[in-house]
Amino acid sequence: MAAAEYDAVAAALVSRLADEVHALGSVIIDRLHLAETEVVLAGGVLTADHPLLSAAVRERYAASHPNARLVLLGVPPILGAVRLGLDRIGAPRSAHDRACAELRGGLDL
Repeated sequence: MAAAEYDAVAAALVSRLADEVHALGSVIIDRLHLAETEVVLAGGVLTADHPLLSAAVRERYAASHPNARLVLLGVPPILGAVRLGLDRIGAPRSAHDRACAELRGGLDL
């Protein structure tokens, strides 16, 4: 995304991505009639917190949903899937705690 600072095509792609992120969240906010809510930004591209993309996303939400609070996901996104799987098999709380500790510490892939 560094190229977006001096490349018009890259800048257009960053702007389009910001539009799509905003559109997805806005549909949810509007359909659920949420006046004040948190919008959790997840995934490698969004949690990298690139200044141009982050600013563009913030600007769009500020204009359309000024009471929405944007937050970056602070844990690996896979943690939610792991915990759902543990719930499904009836795993004890200790398994959830261990998964949280292991995944927050980083994955060795």
